[in-house]
Amino acid sequence: MTTDFDPALRKVEVTSFGFLHEFPDTAGNVLLVNLSDKLRNPFEDPEMRHRTGLEPEVSHHVLSTRGAVTILEETLGQVEALLHGWADPHFRIVRVLVGCRGGKHRSVAVAEALASALNDRGIPTLVNHLHIDRPVIGA
Repeated sequence: MTTDFDPALRKVEVTSFGFLHEFPDTAGNVLLVNLSDKLRNPFEDPEMRHRTGLEPEVSHHVLSTRGAVTILEETLGQVEALLHGWADPHFRIVRVLVGCRGGKHRSVAVAEALASALNDRGIPTLVNHLHIDRPVIGA
């Protein structure tokens, strides 16, 4: 697919959220990553339950789960595909919604890792955590 739109002008916005809360806006070019039944859930560990994926120990717990690297690599590939021709050229932002059940642990850790990897590749990326400050709710 060719367009007269320069993909270099696109930006990426990564948003973590919890499916047990309100669903984020899906307007524009959106990629959804559902972690609800994937990766180890820090909620199950009482010592991590009230912490967040921004904390190194929680992030490591999530990102060291078998399959986490594959999820990140596949998502990076999908984002790059959107940036280079698959996305609607009328939208300058590619939005990646990374969801888990509560939006405090898995989605946060993966969103941070994804944003870091995209920024390292020279792709301007912002990260937003929609439900990180919400009370912990059941797994």
